[in-house]
Amino acid sequence: MKEKREEIFTNGEAPEEDGKEREIIVVEIDGTGVPSREGKGCWMEAKLGVMYTGKELVSKTAKHKRYILKEKQVYASLENVDEFGKSLFTVGENKLSLTRAKNMLVVGDGDPWIKGLIRDWLPGAVYQLDHFHLKRNISKLAHGDKKLAQKMLRLALGGKIDKLISLINTGYILGKFSEDEARTMTRYLNTNREGIWGSSAFKDRVEGKEVLVKGSGAVEKNIDIMIARRFKREGMKWSKEGASNLLALRVLYQDEADWRRFWNQQAA
Repeated sequence: MKEKREEIFTNGEAPEEDGKEREIIVVEIDGTGVPSREGKGCWMEAKLGVMYTGKELVSKTAKHKRYILKEKQVYASLENVDEFGKSLFTVGENKLSLTRAKNMLVVGDGDPWIKGLIRDWLPGAVYQLDHFHLKRNISKLAHGDKKLAQKMLRLALGGKIDKLISLINTGYILGKFSEDEARTMTRYLNTNREGIWGSSAFKDRVEGKEVLVKGSGAVEKNIDIMIARRFKREGMKWSKEGASNLLALRVLYQDEADWRRFWNQQAA
């Protein structure tokens, strides 16, 4: 991946792509900690992105709906945000002709680095905040007060962010929230306010409405399968080199053609 990335961003070469113009590409992004050998309590952040162009229902008769992601592509690494953004763009361009897509939706949990990545490497994309994380953060702030949590959530989902921030500031003055809690939540809301209903921008432009997600279930599942189950077992600790190498192989394994090509090259 590093070589392909440098061809584009260092040498200025046009990336390989299939030339197709897709109706929409959805990109879900998240990160998780990997335990480091550097010391007790030390972690490295692994970042993962899942890209797909649609969802196909597995069974129309099943009690619970389950979808297969169309043209699914996965990239994960321990790179910094800038390098990860370049690599994710490179994968998207090579595999899905990312810059030719008519629409692009990026889903994240609200961490500022995701918004920065979108700005720098996925320009033109519409951002959608994961509603699960929004609800969880509001519930945590409310400290078990369900009525207060419901009121704050209604304001958030209703787009009344300034009113919600005013309520939080009042709560701080009355001693309901600490200064740090109020400041952190205010920053979170200001960072993500335009993404609360981001996917609704495509409701009249995209046929397959099931792809207009408001949650990051696909990336959460892939983080569990690709990273958590392999790197975060009890007692495990990793060097950055070791974790990076194994993660690269696990990413490669997601694409059968790339996997076979890699091993054929090793055997040559």
